[in-house]
Amino acid sequence: MKMMHSPLPVMYKKLYVAAATATPSKSITVTGLENIHTAKCVSLGCGRLERLTHEMAMQPEVDTLEINFIDACPDIVKTVLIKGVKEDGSISKIFRYEGMGLVTCSEEYYYGDCKEIIDGQKYIYEVLDKRETKEDNSGE
Repeated sequence: MKMMHSPLPVMYKKLYVAAATATPSKSITVTGLENIHTAKCVSLGCGRLERLTHEMAMQPEVDTLEINFIDACPDIVKTVLIKGVKEDGSISKIFRYEGMGLVTCSEEYYYGDCKEIIDGQKYIYEVLDKRETKEDNSGE
């Protein structure tokens, strides 16, 4: 199980390396995971993100890359803890409020004025996999 997941810092590094191997001069920004302090990413998904990041970095019209991790479901329910902290740092009391509903931006918010939205899953299977198979067969 340990080998099947990439820790969050490793995933970040893989994305930066994927962009840099395509074109070292392009900058990359990753957002949406700032509040996640520890996590492991499914390696298969991480590898797919690497491939798509590399492919996007190779596009001649692209100057910088932005990778936004957004909630798949924009409706979020949180439990809120309101802590009363004493001067010495100890907690005297906590109010626990369950079921605070939040609605975040849907992915369309991040599209801006872009007209070409490509499904990354289909792109991997229909373009990248075929290209790699063709390259592998040309060397025989």
